[in-house]
Amino acid sequence: MLRRQGYFPLTYDAQYPQFFVGKKNMNDTSTNRQLISRLMFRLLPAQIFLCVINSVNSVVSGLFASNFLGPMSMSAVGLYLPLNMLINAISTMLLGGATIMCGKCMGENASLKIRNIFSLDLLSTLFISLILMISYGLFSFFDLTRFFIASHELRQNFNLYLLGQALGVFPLIAGGQLSSFLSLENKTKRTTAATIFCIILSLFFDFLLVSKLGMGVLGLSLASSLGMWAFFLIQAHYYIFLESKIGFWLSVRHLQLPLLYEIVKIGSPGAVNFGYQTVRGVILTGLILRYAGSDGLSAFATADSFLRFFWAVPFGMVSVSRILFSVSVGEEDRNTIKDIILNIIIRFIPFTAIISILISSMAGPITLLYYKDTSSPVFLMTEAGLRILPLAMPLSVFTLNYSCFKQAIGDLINVHILSFLTGVFLIVMFSAILIPFYGMNGIFAAHVISGIALTLVIVIVSFIKKKGISFTLDDLIGFPPDFGISQDEYIHININNMELAVGVSEKLHNFCRKKGISRKKAYFSALATEEMAAIIIENGFYRDSKKHTIDIRITKKENDLLIRIKDNCQSFNYIDRLNSINSNDMFSGIGIRIVSGISMDMQYQSILGLNVLTLTL
Repeated sequence: MLRRQGYFPLTYDAQYPQFFVGKKNMNDTSTNRQLISRLMFRLLPAQIFLCVINSVNSVVSGLFASNFLGPMSMSAVGLYLPLNMLINAISTMLLGGATIMCGKCMGENASLKIRNIFSLDLLSTLFISLILMISYGLFSFFDLTRFFIASHELRQNFNLYLLGQALGVFPLIAGGQLSSFLSLENKTKRTTAATIFCIILSLFFDFLLVSKLGMGVLGLSLASSLGMWAFFLIQAHYYIFLESKIGFWLSVRHLQLPLLYEIVKIGSPGAVNFGYQTVRGVILTGLILRYAGSDGLSAFATADSFLRFFWAVPFGMVSVSRILFSVSVGEEDRNTIKDIILNIIIRFIPFTAIISILISSMAGPITLLYYKDTSSPVFLMTEAGLRILPLAMPLSVFTLNYSCFKQAIGDLINVHILSFLTGVFLIVMFSAILIPFYGMNGIFAAHVISGIALTLVIVIVSFIKKKGISFTLDDLIGFPPDFGISQDEYIHININNMELAVGVSEKLHNFCRKKGISRKKAYFSALATEEMAAIIIENGFYRDSKKHTIDIRITKKENDLLIRIKDNCQSFNYIDRLNSINSNDMFSGIGIRIVSGISMDMQYQSILGLNVLTLTL
């Protein structure tokens, strides 16, 4: 064996005692679950920040509206909520479809298809945004809202608010798309920076336009739109001026237009939920105005605008799982999908429950930020909303992610049914039943009850499909019987130290021989895998103080062996390293050269901050 000159030992040597670290017999399943958990929580802050942007603008707008402009302006904000849901529906359709497709393509190493999806996504965003901006402008300038709103004062406020929001439609939708793609490229710091700058700029313009220049509700909406333009431009800078792995095709002849149909087809079920929420918003607005008046609408808008900031947590969790689900589906990795769902259940839901309880307990002090008269109806109804509505958050983490999983595996009928139930039917039904007797409390309680009902529906349906009571994860989430590669066709191993790397070759060799693979190919697959594991440990494990893991999966596909090696070390492109090796030095990079020589194909990707090397033998 050659040593240290580009090739690292495959057997223990006292010269290298530092290789013996960590647990020696760690269970592969628990190790992979920990890797997934760390990855999910690393991605989560950026995705929450993304969801926070619009909610922060909503919170700030609500504070300025209630304190400087009065309850009538909050009613105008409340009237805009259904339209905001419509924008969210469009954004979610494009973002969900494009993200899931790109994630699968990354799992399949289809880089040209990723560029097509990215380009079509942004062009569609531009076209749809122009239509919405023109529509908003026409409704505002020509007072077309008179067909829907009877009160002249309320309509006047709403028209001005609508005009300012029109300028922010494109950066709002496009900024969300770019954030998702930046996450796939592990550039979440840019999204975080854009979010922080957006919040600061929105606060500045709210203060300037509303407090100093007295521009009223128009100033509120303009401040939000200007902040969104900053958010979009900071992210767009990366794709315009810096080297992106995805890139944008300006040439129309390169675009594969049928992919746009796939984006809409895959993304529409998740987006339908927001479309249903638009319908729900219109119906609930009618119920509130009938039974609780404009004070009830102001209270609902106030509670909703504040809680949006915290709803960014479950929505951020959905964004994380959507990315991970899509990549795992592309890799046909059933076990990783189960690890994602387990992390959602045992970590995400309790975390959200703690947040919801804290908000509920602070309902009174929070309401004082908006309304000072504690005896006024709008104060009492707002306080009740802030006490009851947060309780709907924990269960939503499960139902939203369940729907996201179904969307990723292509079970679109189930997604449509779930979207209809949670988006409009359950909440509207319970609201219509309760509001005549309990007023606004009935509306607030309906949101919590509908979450409980939907969770029960999911569990009962799983029992019906199983024809019996079963709480196993496979039965609960309803994996298709034919999904993923059969467990007999692959072997999955986790490594966190050199000792385990040394022992991996025997496991892989035995697997290959059991599958009827020739002795020669079995030997070379074990050699290539063990060699790369040793190289990764030497190059990545000791660059920082973080815990690192190598996740190896070898799959038999027809006559080929696919070796996927994934690690969470610092980014290291082994293909670039191979191309930069000095060919005149026989010892330079000999380990990677051996692996390249053994492999029929060698592909490297950086996905979500993970190094992913795929070898085909």
